[in-house]
Order: sequence, then structure tokens, then C-alpha cells
Amino acid sequence: MDPYEQLAADARAIRDKAMQSARAEYKVAIRRINNLRRQLTGEAPLANARGDGSMIRRLIELLPTDSHFTITEATEAMHADSVGRHFAANSIRSAFAKLRMAGKVQRVGRRNGHVLWATPTAKVEVCPFGGATLADIAEQLLREHGPMRVSELVVEMKERGYRPDEKPGQTARNMLRALTRFSGRFERGEDGRWQTATL
Repeated sequence: MDPYEQLAADARAIRDKAMQSARAEYKVAIRRINNLRRQLTGEAPLANARGDGSMIRRLIELLPTDSHFTITEATEAMHADSVGRHFAANSIRSAFAKLRMAGKVQRVGRRNGHVLWATPTAKVEVCPFGGATLADIAEQLLREHGPMRVSELVVEMKERGYRPDEKPGQTARNMLRALTRFSGRFERGEDGRWQTATL
């Protein structure tokens, strides 16, 4: 990695750490506000969803319709809401499986390791591989086409519309890291082509 790429990677790491810290502080603040509100109003939080559909209805109302979002962001929006704050984070997370089956949300990509979601009407770029990780994409393509070089994987991904604004060289570096990260999942042949590991 050249010095400029290293600086960019370091800057991204600092940014991601700052964002994680800000999200954690936000969660703590929301929790304190909700606790204070409960103390003042005497409202008791509900530990689980009530099963009457109110959680999913409110979740749909709060989801952004013009941008993508993560489940964490959707949970934060719910807990900042007077109705949504009564529902546990695990219940909100579980609701996404139902919403996806009902066609209310779809996986459109990944960001910093988190799946990005969007409503069907949102005008956002949809990754052709949905929320799959690079390792999952590699496995899918290798099973479809047989052994491939990293450059061949990248060409196939780009032809299918994977991150059109990302330079192929960056995609190739990310893919190589994904292939070598999980020991035993992929194997590299003497000709430089990768394949799924044989068990």
C-alpha cells in the first residue's frame, strides 16, 4: 500500500471510530432521556413487542423513504420516538425479516460492515449483490464460473453493476483481502486462480 492509500485508510479508520463513539454517546443520551421521561410521566417501558402489529406499523412510518439506512439507525429512530421507545432493540431487529418478506424493505448494499436497507420506493443505488459481503460475492461467482483470478472476479462484479464509482484497483484490493481473510474458505491454485476450498 502506497503512503497516500495508507493515509486515506488511517483517515477512514479515525472517521469510523468517531462515528461509532458518536453513536454510542447518542444511544446513552436517548436512554437517559427516556428514563427521565418515564420517571416524570410514570410510563413503564415494554420489554417486548405486543404482537398487535403496532411496532411494525410505527417502524414503517419512521423509516426514511429517500435514503438508505442501517438497522441500528432505524432502532435509534424508534427509541427516539414516543411510541417506538417502548420496543426492545431485538424486537425491532427481528421485525426486518418480516418487512423484507412483505416487500416493505430490501437490502441495497453494505457500509462499514453493516447491511444497508431501503424502502422499494427510495431512489438509492442498489448493489446487484444486495447486502452480501465480498467473501459471499466471491463464493457465489466462483461457484457459478469455476476458478477465477481476482481481476476476473472484479470484471464480473463490475459488469453486474457493483460499485460503479469505485476504481477497479480498489475493488481488487478489497477482494484479495476478503479471499485471504478467512483461512480455509478459499484456495489459490498455482495458476493464480481462486476457488472455494474443498472439504
